[in-house]
Amino acid sequence: MAKLFWIFMAVLIALGVHIMYVLSVPGTVFQQDMARATRGTGSNALHLLTRAERLEILPSYAGESVTALCRIDLGKGKVGLNLKVPASYWTFAVFTEKGRQVYTLNDKQAGAETFDVEITRAQSFIEQISGVGEPESVVDEINNSAWSVEMIEQRGIALLWVPVVEALARPAIEDVVKQSKCGVVAAG
Repeated sequence: MAKLFWIFMAVLIALGVHIMYVLSVPGTVFQQDMARATRGTGSNALHLLTRAERLEILPSYAGESVTALCRIDLGKGKVGLNLKVPASYWTFAVFTEKGRQVYTLNDKQAGAETFDVEITRAQSFIEQISGVGEPESVVDEINNSAWSVEMIEQRGIALLWVPVVEALARPAIEDVVKQSKCGVVAAG
C-alpha cells in the first residue's frame, strides 16, 4: 500500500511540474523575444524591425513583410500611437509583456490609412468600486476619436504587421509605416 501511495505522489508531482511549465514558459519566452527585439530602443517609441530581427522573433511571418513595434510602458502615463498604414492588408495588435493578446485591429476594421490608438492602464477592481482613478467622463470618451485600449499589466508590446506581396513594394511600404509615432500622451 505504501508503494502505491508513493507512485501516486510521484505522478501528482510530475503533473504539477508539467502544469507549471506549460503555464509559465510561453509567457517568459515571449517576454525574452520582445526584449531581444527592442534591445537598443526606448520605451514608448516605434521601432521598425529589420528583416533579421523579424525572422528571429517572428519566423512565421512572410519573408518580405514590414513589421514595427512599440515597447509600451504605462508607468510613464497613457501611451498614444498615431499609425500610418498603406492601402493594403495590415494588422495591428497589442500584447501584454507575458504575451497575452489584448487588442487586434486590421485594415477592414479601421477603414482608414491613418488612425490613433490610446493605451491606458485598466482600473483594478478596488479602484472601480472606490472610484479612485476614475476614468474620463463619458462625453470626453465620445469626443475622443482614438481607438481606446486598456491593459491590466503595466508593460506590453504594440505590433504593426504589413505583409508585402512584391519585394519591390517594400521600400514604399516602409516609408509609410516610418511616419507612425508612439509616445506618452501629455496629461490634460
